[in-house]
Amino acid sequence: MSHPDDEILVDLAINGTDAADAPSSVHHHLSSCAVCTATVVDLRRTLSVARTSPTDTVWVTPPAGVWERISAQIEGPNAAASVSGVRPTAADLPPRSTPADDGGSVSPSRRGSHGSQRSQPDHADSGASPIERARARRERGERGERGAEHRPRLVGWAAGIAAAGLVVGLLTGRALWNEPAAPPVATATTTSATTVSQVALNTLDASDPQRLGEAAVVRTARGYELKIDTTKPVDAGTGYLEVWLINRDLKRMVSVGMLRGNGIASFPISQNLIDQGYVVVDISRQQFIEDTTHSGDSVMRGRLPA
Repeated sequence: MSHPDDEILVDLAINGTDAADAPSSVHHHLSSCAVCTATVVDLRRTLSVARTSPTDTVWVTPPAGVWERISAQIEGPNAAASVSGVRPTAADLPPRSTPADDGGSVSPSRRGSHGSQRSQPDHADSGASPIERARARRERGERGERGAEHRPRLVGWAAGIAAAGLVVGLLTGRALWNEPAAPPVATATTTSATTVSQVALNTLDASDPQRLGEAAVVRTARGYELKIDTTKPVDAGTGYLEVWLINRDLKRMVSVGMLRGNGIASFPISQNLIDQGYVVVDISRQQFIEDTTHSGDSVMRGRLPA
């Protein structure tokens, strides 16, 4: 089975499952491929977080050891040590390559009083044209790169940051340029959203369940949305609240997005998820750690009617 390009999945995440520029074959593929459907849902979750207003955001210091583990996964022990504040000493670094190491000699006139080599202009470049001097400098740079492989490996760390920035920049930029226009003023011909199904969200206390909100699947012109309405503020503890759709077998689940403590929030979903049995709406407390699976701390839950 061939899968659509990532660019097409990003378009679907931004424009909805009824995007006009997506071929019908892609929609047909999503109706039968759980992998691509989950990818679109994850992209929409990222967009939902990016579009969330940060005016009331409270920044929390990550637990100790988070940055070290990130560094260790990206680069290895060297990067982890630099992030933790331990800088390598001169004894840890390989000796610097000099012309004498390559079999050449260093003229005494080019050494200082303490024997340190000074940087002197290359007299061979003095009478050359700018192009020739640039070529000579480039050749010297290429020779210097042969010794660079012995230096601490920082390229992987920079590449990891660049890759993360590229993904966030792509999604954020496309979201800004493809942000839908303001909805038109309601008229007699305007198609309103249709509620497909809804369910009350209650605590999991079987003896005395408390209703904390409501969930509804709404069909709009752009596709399907999961609408969450909390009747009163929900305490996220020291973490945050996350919305899940759990399969009726109670074994499989997908994350839909992050939820504010109170109010109404809408999350784009795929009809394919509902058709495959992801009908249990769950809101959990999550901690700011690298483990993105369900924490097991469910605040409220409800099952949408089949």
